[in-house]
Amino acid sequence: MSNAGLLIVSNPAKLGNMLQIVQSRVQKALYIQLESMDSRGIACLSRLVSGVYSQASALCHNLDVRLLIRSPLPQQKVDVVFFDGPASRISGLNCAAEKLDLSAEDHPVSLKVSKQASEAAAQETDKEFGHVVLGGTFDRLHIGHKELLSQAIIRCKRKLTVGVTDSNMLSSKILNELIEPCDTRIEKVKEFLMDVDNTIEYAVVPISDPFGPTKDDPTMDLIVVSEETLKGGLKVNEVRQQKGLLPLTLHCVQLVEDLVPSHLRDTDVEDWKVSSSSGRMRLLGTLLKTPVPRPNIPATPYIIGLTGGIASGKSKIGERLAKKGCGVIDCDLIGHQVYTPGSKGFQMVVEEFGKEIVDNEGKINRRALGKIVFGNQASP
Repeated sequence: MSNAGLLIVSNPAKLGNMLQIVQSRVQKALYIQLESMDSRGIACLSRLVSGVYSQASALCHNLDVRLLIRSPLPQQKVDVVFFDGPASRISGLNCAAEKLDLSAEDHPVSLKVSKQASEAAAQETDKEFGHVVLGGTFDRLHIGHKELLSQAIIRCKRKLTVGVTDSNMLSSKILNELIEPCDTRIEKVKEFLMDVDNTIEYAVVPISDPFGPTKDDPTMDLIVVSEETLKGGLKVNEVRQQKGLLPLTLHCVQLVEDLVPSHLRDTDVEDWKVSSSSGRMRLLGTLLKTPVPRPNIPATPYIIGLTGGIASGKSKIGERLAKKGCGVIDCDLIGHQVYTPGSKGFQMVVEEFGKEIVDNEGKINRRALGKIVFGNQASP
């Protein structure tokens, strides 16, 4: 099986059948090149982008699928090229090649693209704009991110600015502890953009508020949003008009349905759409980082640290590990024992914070203590 493959498609109508064939022959990345991309209009390109990523969601959920837009070849080396047309189309590529047999009956995936939405978009946003902007968290790039970025690229003539939410804006996200660092997410967005289209200028920047550079950049023309972030795009224009800037044209991209097989996902708690939060849920219970040998510390006991915010599941995981025979040390309980009535710790805490933190039962009132500790911003 190859790590990375390139699929050259002469007939987009056969893409579903081709993906069904190649998805089991590539292990990591699959690049798709649709012939005559540069001669198609924006409206046609927009439908092709939606179609490619919708089918990829259904048939290649295990692969990093990327549709080449203006880049003739991916930056990453590919091991094999699959094609459905004349062999002359792959001349000059120094890798294995395989012509696909498409004689079997095709069973393409139904693309749920609203005709009404397509027609509405064609009236205003199916054309090129000088400076295009969009924003998001972009945690572990998925099909939805790729479509959003690609829809922005095909409408961009000169410069594309992408705002990536910094850590201060992530507290409300599901399993935010698992979100990749901002620098990592920025690099992955840059790499994707350059991979699929290396002909325009990119500015991928961290943003610490919902508006980022849109609130004061007069050169921007178009903002690309999803159905979820449309209200945010409208708010951007309110802020721009308050500052005397021209409003941005809005292009709204439909959400991509998550077509990962039901046995691989928890349909009760995960989104119906492709989302990073669902991806993070699927990471639970998986090894994210291989333990590094540490010869300077004893091999036993093997220590596992459970960390996380309130109600994040630490106690439940501890209970499960205990049932497996693991010794569990509850640091919260040990910490509370340090200042039990009559102990030296109790005396020190009362001396430091006053008798008002002692409740009617003679114990430390943790809520009262917390208000003092966390309310005093001047203390070190």
